Amino acid sequence: MTEKTEKQFIEGIIGERMALHYRQFQKEHPSTPKQEQEEIQLKQAYEKVRSVLDKEHQKLLNDCVDRMVANVASDNELYYRAGFEDGIRLDYWIKNCKEKE
Repeated sequence: MTEKTEKQFIEGIIGERMALHYRQFQKEHPSTPKQEQEEIQLKQAYEKVRSVLDKEHQKLLNDCVDRMVANVASDNELYYRAGFEDGIRLDYWIKNCKEKE
């Protein structure tokens, strides 16, 4: 497996695992009515602000929001990868300790 193929494979696995954990979390911790109402209010406020902007400023706002979301997603992936790598290291360390006994 080439380095690029291996990287794509690992990224695919991580993406799938993150999606699985997100779906599982949503199932185990559904939104409360208050959270749902807050989300509706936030969307309404966003649309209200967006509606008073001209096309150029709407695009700037959308680009800003897209970049913030991408940054948060990137941070989440970084933490997930770090946890994944820590888990592998811990597994390796435990196996080494057991072999030494």
